[in-house]
Amino acid sequence: MLQQLREAQDRWQIQHFYVGFSGGVDSTALLRGCVAVLPELQPDTQLTALHVNHGLHPQADVWAAHCRRICDELSVVLQTGEVTLPREGNMEANARQARYDYFTQHVGRNSCLLLGHHQDDQVETLLQRLFSGRGWLPMQTSAVLGEGYLLRPLLKCTRTQMQEYVTGQQLAWVEDTSNTDRHLQRNFLRHEVVPLLQQRWPSLAQSLQRVANQSRATEAALQNALIPLGNRV
Repeated sequence: MLQQLREAQDRWQIQHFYVGFSGGVDSTALLRGCVAVLPELQPDTQLTALHVNHGLHPQADVWAAHCRRICDELSVVLQTGEVTLPREGNMEANARQARYDYFTQHVGRNSCLLLGHHQDDQVETLLQRLFSGRGWLPMQTSAVLGEGYLLRPLLKCTRTQMQEYVTGQQLAWVEDTSNTDRHLQRNFLRHEVVPLLQQRWPSLAQSLQRVANQSRATEAALQNALIPLGNRV
């Protein structure tokens, strides 16, 4: 992770890193890792945690308070925002959009948002997109976010590795009880489909990532090939 943050600083002149911090194990591992490597980065590099309170879960305020305690323990500045979601449409999609809108408002020039997505998230995303007919592209490691940037530095880590890291650091995390609701597509994949596939193909994650990278490279090559055609029109 240190190498990725250094490369981001050099490439984008990053002065301020933000961590999307839900209080779950993934973002807790990311935040703790950032605190550990911060002294190795350029002088005066700032670190701030961003917590979005959607107000959807009965324990939402408890989670926000937990995030405050963890950030106080790690001496990290925390900014918390409460968002109001539209009643129409898919609630998961609305919550995600509201979360990214909040992040975009805070991550300005020379800033980078860090998200704790990991290898298992990547597998679930790829399968979900495949089964819903939305293509075969992985989550991007990096992207533009408003006037700033977005980076997912833990995509090569597994969920188990992150849990072991947080446990080893003696940090607590919150568990969203909706993560066990198998009526939700991602949870169904996580608890029912992926474990079964991994029993048969233990290297499932690496294989899917390899195919996804090939698809992204093919798409990029096609776009580059079409640019001269567009210029001639």
